[in-house]
Amino acid sequence: MGTMTAFTDEKSAELERMARGWLQRRRSPNHMGFCDKNAVLAGTALAVAVAVGIFVGSVGLRHFDPAVTLYAVGAVLAAFAVGYRFAV
Repeated sequence: MGTMTAFTDEKSAELERMARGWLQRRRSPNHMGFCDKNAVLAGTALAVAVAVGIFVGSVGLRHFDPAVTLYAVGAVLAAFAVGYRFAV
């Protein structure tokens, strides 16, 4: 029975160390779930620039073909993604 208790104590200590490490990584700013404000700002700026370019290029959406609406949305989202990724 003594060896079983020692094994359980070792296992629980190891699990506790793992949990502490996970919590420390979770709280660090370099964790994947952390949102970088500068990157969001850069992505938003680039997405707005592309949206303004589409608006100006289509003369206030007068010459905008509705068939390419999804492509325009995709271009704006892609611009955000590129801006975000380069800022990170």
